[in-house]
Amino acid sequence: MRYEIVRTLARCGAVGLLLSALATASRAGAQTPTVILQHGFFGDEHTWEQAQPQIALQISAQWIRPRTGWYLPLDSQSTNLFQFFFSGNPHSTAFVAHSFGGLLGRYTLQQGHPWKAVVTFGTPHGGTPIAQSVVNGNVARWLSQLQVDVLSPFEFFQSYVSFLEALELQDYEWVAADALSNYAVAGVLGNAMGLLDKVRPGTPFMEGVGGLNGTQGLLAEASAAPTRKPFTSVHTLLPDQFPGDHESGLLCRVSTGGLFWTQVCFGTQIALASYMGYKYLQYSNASPWDDPLNYQVIQSNAIRWATGAWDVWHLDHSWCGLIGAVSGGNCGLSDGLIPATSSNWPGSPPPTVVGNIGHTEQPSRSEVAAKVIESLQSAGYNNGSALSVSAIQGPTLVDAYSSATFSVSATGSGTLTYLWSVNGTVQGGTGSQFTWANTGANFTISVQVGNGASSVNRSLAVQVQTCGAIYC
Repeated sequence: MRYEIVRTLARCGAVGLLLSALATASRAGAQTPTVILQHGFFGDEHTWEQAQPQIALQISAQWIRPRTGWYLPLDSQSTNLFQFFFSGNPHSTAFVAHSFGGLLGRYTLQQGHPWKAVVTFGTPHGGTPIAQSVVNGNVARWLSQLQVDVLSPFEFFQSYVSFLEALELQDYEWVAADALSNYAVAGVLGNAMGLLDKVRPGTPFMEGVGGLNGTQGLLAEASAAPTRKPFTSVHTLLPDQFPGDHESGLLCRVSTGGLFWTQVCFGTQIALASYMGYKYLQYSNASPWDDPLNYQVIQSNAIRWATGAWDVWHLDHSWCGLIGAVSGGNCGLSDGLIPATSSNWPGSPPPTVVGNIGHTEQPSRSEVAAKVIESLQSAGYNNGSALSVSAIQGPTLVDAYSSATFSVSATGSGTLTYLWSVNGTVQGGTGSQFTWANTGANFTISVQVGNGASSVNRSLAVQVQTCGAIYC
């Protein structure tokens, strides 16, 4: 998760260009059925990037992947959606969303913007308990105490043991610190606190008369979206060996977003807990013969190791409590972030469980793409003229006043047409390749590919380099 956060923040400078390109794409294809692939909390326009090509092979539509600002209130995100990305007919538009994006889709429904279909994955329709834990400070306190308990013995005992053992402790301390950094996400929430405060379970925004799950809102949804389909997932790290275990690796899976790295992360977690437990036994049994000067200090402080080992061993159960999935003392059904009960959408069919998939990996899995296809087809989207277009291939850095060739790969029924543009001005071109000689300034290449039934737009920003007065 931390790598996704860094990647998201690093892309913020390109927002203006992305808004312009995607707005042009949505308007150009307004005549065709539209599918909005909406991101959730911590997400952006890349959330559905892997799944879209799979879905597009079966569904003919104009595709929009917006960035509405994950940290903004839902009304602000709704305004961004309609102002910058979408200007088509909502009656012919399907809204497919991950996590918080589903609440955005429902919010726009209740504000008088109907959708042909709303399909959600891992959406906390009943409010999200983790928001409660963040707002009331429980997550921050837990992370702070965890850091103290786990790192304290490594730092403390380096002064009381042999040089070689101190080096060993220092090495393991780095492992522990790196593992903890995977979970230190609470500090980057910042401006999102207002949104989190509203979507806690039981708030007026969620459950009031005029709230998302209030009588008025649910009546508005029933008439504004003919098709409503919620999906969820249930985490089980090793479903074959432990089908009822919804705890092991829970936090690792949210942090790493994939089963392989979850297993690696969980293995590190167990190894760290075991090592700290071993150190507790070793140091609690210290004798004067081992260290005549320090054995009493070592022995009396051995409990530091036991405390850290306990915290690491129970890491997932603690997280399970923070996300509101503990029931009767046991870690219950969840996707690692959203309890299964929170996925219930009042007034719609019960949520369908999609495999053993963690919350953060849902938009990238083929099983989820298949459910999107199935849902869109049931809503009336056809697959007779599906059009799939690759990203534009070509250089993103060229010399001033030089020529460069750009191309796309496209598949679909019917006769494919290509219309190439530079900086929004149509330049013609009838094939999948286009050559452009630049005028010495940065430019954006775009192409609209159509097959008579639908169209897809792609764009690529190109920088022009110079070497002072002498062009490279």
